[in-house]
Amino acid sequence: MVLSFWALVNLDDYPGHKTMGAWNRVIDCPNPYNNGQPFELVFVRNDNLNGNIEAEVTQDTINFPWINNYASYAGRTLLVASTGAHQHQEATYQAAVDNFVTMMDELNRQDDIVVYRTSAPGHRDCSESTSGRTDTVGVDQFMNYNHFIHGKLQQRDRNRLIHTPSVTNEWFTPAFSSSFATISATSSSTPPSTPVNIRLMDVYPMTLLHPHGREGLSKGDRSKLLHDCQHDYLPGPPDGWNHLLFTTLVDLVSEERIGHRHPYWE
Repeated sequence: MVLSFWALVNLDDYPGHKTMGAWNRVIDCPNPYNNGQPFELVFVRNDNLNGNIEAEVTQDTINFPWINNYASYAGRTLLVASTGAHQHQEATYQAAVDNFVTMMDELNRQDDIVVYRTSAPGHRDCSESTSGRTDTVGVDQFMNYNHFIHGKLQQRDRNRLIHTPSVTNEWFTPAFSSSFATISATSSSTPPSTPVNIRLMDVYPMTLLHPHGREGLSKGDRSKLLHDCQHDYLPGPPDGWNHLLFTTLVDLVSEERIGHRHPYWE
């Protein structure tokens, strides 16, 4: 998704998301965009969405630290987080999401915009084989993952309205990461008992309907599952994800004007 964002804003010299697990860039905005002010784009790969302090790199997972930098940033932040394809068991996926939500509530950055992006299978005709692996994530698991996060955030939305019946929404001043993308955030005046507003960006349905959005299979051997390559072949599904993120932010502006948020579970 971060590679697509980089291309959509017409930037050169992409730093990379495979060769570099964490990086940041300050991006200039020409007038009238963002009042001509620059914003910081931050990418951090953290497969488990955890709060580790040191980099953790194994054969199966890559977790670069992010939480301290995010917590210490003085400005307003748009945080986009995702896992799913990196979690091969439902229990580990649920634990990762639960831990992420707990960290967000403990930080209590009520003025930030926190978006959780769902996951979808990779698309066809990829070039790297996963032959011999038995822990790849199938379509059914993605559906279960997404049902879990839907239910969790729906309940949080209800709790949020109970705690703050007159709660209104925020607008953002940009930074961006893919397991995290931060578009960068003010400290909160809302009591810690109020759940942080985590918005769901469900890319699963639109990705499966995209011509390049289905689970990857080799042309010759239908039993040979291939790697997700939607990160590397553009235009493709991640372009649609970024457009969905844009419409989510447009909705925030509308909600700011009317002073009311329509819960997505209604």
